[in-house]
Amino acid sequence: MHEIKKLDTNVVNQIAAGEVVERPASIVKELVENSIDAGATQIDVSIEGGGMTKIEVKDNGKGISEEDLPAAFERYATSKLSTVDDLSELMSYGFRGEALAAISAVSKATILTKHDDLASLITSDNGKLSKITPGSRSQGTTITIENLFGLIPARQKFLKGADTEYKYIVKIFTQFALLNGSIHFTLANEGKSIYNFPVSESKQLPVERVAKVYSVSSSDLLPISHEEYGIKVFGFILHPKLLGNTSKFFSSFINQRPIEDKGIFRSVQQGIADFVPDFFKPSAVISVEIAPDQVDVNVHPRKTEVKLLNPFRVYAAITHAIKNSLQQQISEPVRQVGRDSFSRQTTANSWDSKEENAYSRLRGGQQAFFYDGTETAIAEQNKLRQDGGYVYQQQESSENEPVLEARIPEYLVEQARTMISEAEVSTLLGRYLVVGFVDEVWIVDQHAAAERIRYEQFKQAYLEGKILSKQQVLVPIELNITEEEQLVLSKNSTVLTRLGFDVTISGSNLQVTAIPTFLQYENIEKLLRDTINEFVEHDDIFLSPIIDDFSSQKNLSLVIATMACHNSVRMNEKLSHTEAKSIIADLLRCKVPYACPHGRRIVWRLSKEEIDRQFMRN
Repeated sequence: MHEIKKLDTNVVNQIAAGEVVERPASIVKELVENSIDAGATQIDVSIEGGGMTKIEVKDNGKGISEEDLPAAFERYATSKLSTVDDLSELMSYGFRGEALAAISAVSKATILTKHDDLASLITSDNGKLSKITPGSRSQGTTITIENLFGLIPARQKFLKGADTEYKYIVKIFTQFALLNGSIHFTLANEGKSIYNFPVSESKQLPVERVAKVYSVSSSDLLPISHEEYGIKVFGFILHPKLLGNTSKFFSSFINQRPIEDKGIFRSVQQGIADFVPDFFKPSAVISVEIAPDQVDVNVHPRKTEVKLLNPFRVYAAITHAIKNSLQQQISEPVRQVGRDSFSRQTTANSWDSKEENAYSRLRGGQQAFFYDGTETAIAEQNKLRQDGGYVYQQQESSENEPVLEARIPEYLVEQARTMISEAEVSTLLGRYLVVGFVDEVWIVDQHAAAERIRYEQFKQAYLEGKILSKQQVLVPIELNITEEEQLVLSKNSTVLTRLGFDVTISGSNLQVTAIPTFLQYENIEKLLRDTINEFVEHDDIFLSPIIDDFSSQKNLSLVIATMACHNSVRMNEKLSHTEAKSIIADLLRCKVPYACPHGRRIVWRLSKEEIDRQFMRN
């Protein structure tokens, strides 16, 4: 007796349904995709019983001809492609030809369609096909799905309640409504109209639809638009002032397909890192357009997962898009107001040259952190080192290693000098700097400001290929690491070297023989352990093999932020007037002067009007 048997077609379809039809929302997704592919300009979705009782999707597309109706319920029957080569240029939603066959195998499916003035009706009841009969309707197609999993109680019991399943349907429906502004969408639940999205002027991601779907004000949605390497990124991100430790909403699309990709979420989170605390989560709608041959949509029947040919380029482009958008729409107004408030009473020559870069000298200066190949610099480093009882040997530099110059455009330097030269600067509570301008006052967190300054210096140096100055440790620091950590650290050893660490990996043992000059010995083990964890956690988006891009390397950013923190003015550390003033001047030279590397606020601005109001002088 043969033990291997060919499965019955109905059994095969029910197995396939397990992949395609996860829940009622999966059916809505497949049917709406078919309507869009049919060229519909209006799509109406009606739900009963959370989609378990009834789902109806009606469109005004081109319809299905009578001779094609039986094939609509067959597996691998599709009008979207005919050869394998078509997959590389695919722009339609559907293409596998599995959806209706799988859906009709586990429900009662009815198609009423009109094509070329001929209306037809056909039904498939859990795989049993009826005869085609004449129907009556306008141009387009109506597909009705009833009694989902009615004959398969084992599948039905895994569904949630009607309300929960309806929420999943709403998510799918609204995603398509956001993607297709040129289509009129409606959604009804239990006979009640829920959404009505008329045709919009914007073909994709109309701001009014985004605002309505996520119940936010249009003014709080910051637009995103960026292009690089042939990758277009656009969408909206919620204003940072409204973000918190949970994401209010997040949707991502690639070539107009709703996509689930953790890398996209992390890329957006990296993009907001300079603007909010690091535990805040982004709320955004991100759409990516890329050449069809750069993305494989044939990964899973549900088509919510894709494979990108160069994922790191896509992730980097998303991060750039977010950062550019926030810098243009948030940072510039803040910085510009500050300049306007006191530029009327200052001159470029009023700066005392002795005060220039006093903060840089406060912590050893920029040259103290990077090799310049001179004995003077090394001697200066040794003077500055606080070794806490441990003995270090300074490592000599190579003639080929680049020298840090940290050049800043002269007009920005002059502007910063002009700004601070006439301002009054004092300290407050041992941890804040108070800066008085002509018509406003800034209260500045001195530690956060110092962190930002050092962070941008280190970051720029890393991007320019410079190497942090090292100090040898006489007794190597040893850590036990897992096999996964070994692989990740081995792959990224050059990064550790550029950050000032010399490490040797031998099996499960990690030996550290040199550390950055400015770091305290007693903090190294914790820093290394945190660094290793970041490497492992974000290995999928770290150190792209395609593009060595700082903005796509979240853990590298965190490591450099930690180093900057270790090397910055502390809270309650007493500063001279020159040092305090120089911190403000150096802060104004930063690209992101309003938040520390961990996202904490640096500056609290109070206008003259606000202060007068408190004293009732307005």
